[in-house]
Amino acid sequence: MSIAKAIGGSIDVTKIDKEQITTDEKGRKWLRIRLVNTPESKYESDYMIVQDLPKELREQGHQGAILGNGRAYGPGEGAMAVRQGEAVSQTKPVGEDDLPF
Repeated sequence: MSIAKAIGGSIDVTKIDKEQITTDEKGRKWLRIRLVNTPESKYESDYMIVQDLPKELREQGHQGAILGNGRAYGPGEGAMAVRQGEAVSQTKPVGEDDLPF
């Protein structure tokens, strides 16, 4: 499995549910989004960008608005691919460990 080096996307800001914009203690405003992998997309995009909702609303069956889509660039060059490669190369057969007993 590889991870993209970058994901570019665009959203339709008129579809944002403004009630779900949160403000932190410094007065900054935040919009939670979720990228949903769409490998079978007919729109030639790799991800669908959806407005994320609080857990309580999701549990009630509400879904965030589809805001736009995104495309991955440079697969196989991300940190996850490197970490997975290291994990595989560090595995040892059972019985071959560094324990002193």
